[in-house]
Amino acid sequence: MIKTFIAMTTYGQIFFSKVFGEVDKETDISLTAGLISAVYQMTAETEGEKIEMLNLEKVRTHFKEDVEEKLFIISLDKSMDEGDSRELLNEIILSFAEKYGDVQVDGMILSDFEPVVDEIIEKKMWYEHAPSRLGIMDVIAYLILLFSVYWYPMLLLDGEARITMPILRALQQDSTTFVLTLGSLALQLLAPFIVTYIFVKKSNIKLMIRFMKEFLTRPSRGGYTTMLPNWFLGIPIITATFAFSAMRWGRGIYYSLNAQTLTKALEATKVDQEGNFILWIYMNYYLVLDLLSWFVLFPFIVGLLTRNLNWQFMKSMSINTSISMIVLIPAFILSGEVYQKAIGFHPDKADLYPVETRSLGFLLQVAIPIVTFLLIFAYYVSIGSEPLVKRNKKLYRLALPVGILLAWTFQQVTFWYMFFTDAFLPNGLFG
Repeated sequence: MIKTFIAMTTYGQIFFSKVFGEVDKETDISLTAGLISAVYQMTAETEGEKIEMLNLEKVRTHFKEDVEEKLFIISLDKSMDEGDSRELLNEIILSFAEKYGDVQVDGMILSDFEPVVDEIIEKKMWYEHAPSRLGIMDVIAYLILLFSVYWYPMLLLDGEARITMPILRALQQDSTTFVLTLGSLALQLLAPFIVTYIFVKKSNIKLMIRFMKEFLTRPSRGGYTTMLPNWFLGIPIITATFAFSAMRWGRGIYYSLNAQTLTKALEATKVDQEGNFILWIYMNYYLVLDLLSWFVLFPFIVGLLTRNLNWQFMKSMSINTSISMIVLIPAFILSGEVYQKAIGFHPDKADLYPVETRSLGFLLQVAIPIVTFLLIFAYYVSIGSEPLVKRNKKLYRLALPVGILLAWTFQQVTFWYMFFTDAFLPNGLFG
């Protein structure tokens, strides 16, 4: 991803340079430095401003002048985040100042600076060095992480049954029972977190968590997924597990442009003969199709329309979209019975709830927050996907809304077919 790094004087004398990776043809650093010096001097003289960045078709070059006419230049593939490339250059310059101070570099070749540059780049661009395969301990750590991703939404969203009621029952008994109950609850809260933290920290799964954090901090890092090994496709499974637990225990789902509460009253009236377990079976079917529409259908449409469709593109888009989906999961909770009851609404009362949904309180506490998370999700998806489109970038502006629209359409039609017709349940689940 990083092409070249050059440290030189503003008048063209090189004191350190390095070419990274394979190049299409032999790179003449002296010629490149002379050209850069000429361009740099010309813009300063004609425009009265110093050039900071030069954009070519596939390469972006950053310039930064330091004290005593030292000029540092780094050229990178455009899929690298611009903010990261600036930070990388600044870090190299800072390390140079710490190592050499005010040393006069005229006529010098500072070859001992190479290990410093390599260390900084390897640390910053860890994506290029992720292991290609997982070991047994990595797989165990991943399974433990999946358990925790399911466990904590269940414990917290179903807190009335799993936390509040046990404490209230214990209060009615002796002090020993109360203490044991508190200890049990503390163990349930802390033990999975501690075990997960220890196992993940000692495994390569921490790289998966690291990338998720870095992407959510700056979605323009989406281009880095092209460097990640295939085992990062475990991220969509993490998102799916999180989404299922939020839907099941928050008792709500956000689909297409709609929210649906899944109340206990609904279970009692619609699926009593089958058993309430049938509701979650069918909701699981739907959730899988909903997630596939984002993780597979949406990338396929964007790749097809922009003519970038291949395995690498599909893998990268699926990872980026699944991380983006994490910011939409709160909309599942806001859609659910647990949250809405907690803030004073009555989704289980057919006569009262329709009136409540038209109130200002519902608009401010439920509807607008849900749409807000949807817009944040759309932002992450659009920003994170753009660096992956290597060809026909202008078509991306068309492919993105078309992909989102078709994914939403698929979700809406699927939900209607499964739950508003009698295809799965007599008279439909919500009929």
